[in-house]
Amino acid sequence: MQELAVFDRCLVRRSRSSASHHLSNGIPRPQAAGRAPAVPASLARAAEHLISPWGEVIAAMPRRASAASIVRAAHGVKRTDWLAVLADDSLSRGTQTAWRLALWRAHGAEGSRSVAANGPGPQWLSSVVWARPGQSPADLHQRVLAKALAALWQEGWRLHEAFSADLH
Repeated sequence: MQELAVFDRCLVRRSRSSASHHLSNGIPRPQAAGRAPAVPASLARAAEHLISPWGEVIAAMPRRASAASIVRAAHGVKRTDWLAVLADDSLSRGTQTAWRLALWRAHGAEGSRSVAANGPGPQWLSSVVWARPGQSPADLHQRVLAKALAALWQEGWRLHEAFSADLH
């Protein structure tokens, strides 16, 4: 019962405070709407929680989480998976190359390479970013990550500020 009272107190405190858009690394984050989701105690110490479009708490995030860490958490990228910027040769034309964020999953539990819904190959996580030879790789990487993050926000993912439990 005490945990429920603490949770109610946090909700009341949140409803009084004004909500604002978060900015991290120059990337606008969507405004948290509605009620705070139920959060496991192990995640309560985080500054923000990554919430799926279905309302599930996916990951605990630091307050100024990078676009890369948000994308990794949302897609459940493991250390054995490969996530990087990759040229999409099917869309490239002339001197312009189409670049996208690509994810290849590591071997599955059965020992076979996991396959995306559309067959073997990369799972594209961002829309196309056009670049010409000689452009800055760091700039290209930032632009591709920004597109992947924008795709997550458009799908309904959001960051919700975590509350700290008052035990007074």
